Amino acid sequence: MLTPQLKNKKVLLVEDDKSNVILITAILQPTGIELVVAENGVIALSILKQYTDIDLILMDIQMPVMNGIETTMKIRETNEKIPIIAQTAFANSDDKAKCQQAGFTCFLAKPIDIRLLYDILWQFLG
Repeated sequence: MLTPQLKNKKVLLVEDDKSNVILITAILQPTGIELVVAENGVIALSILKQYTDIDLILMDIQMPVMNGIETTMKIRETNEKIPIIAQTAFANSDDKAKCQQAGFTCFLAKPIDIRLLYDILWQFLG
């Protein structure tokens, strides 16, 4: 499997599960992507105010404090262009429809398929 080279790209990972953060960090490390991590939507919104150079967001749906759907709707109030990729273990058609309505760019089911994740990253960042 070829690893996309995406140096100088910055991705915000919004994920409350530490094991998923470790996994995504390991998957993205060979790409050269700079990863910024937020453990919930409130922190993610704060980070987006600090870092105006985020290129893409990987957003978990089920999180405490503010979930991924609420967070994405807030982001879309001020930024319609940034790619926001939904990540969830709940991958039925109702969930996909909710994500689409909230403004997600696309949907990635957990467990993460590394090839599909790389394809998505390359599509939006390459």
